[in-house]
Amino acid sequence: MDELHRAAQIYRNHPDYAVPGRVIEEIKELLASGRYGIFSE
Repeated sequence: MDELHRAAQIYRNHPDYAVPGRVIEEIKELLASGRYGIFSE
């Protein structure tokens, strides 16, 4: 979880950076896969 927080901090420090759309789609697919219980409700 600490790694996720550090990664998010990098993006917060560079607000002009936009994540490529494909990256967002990949993240959505990972979350929807259910393989990572930490993100489920």
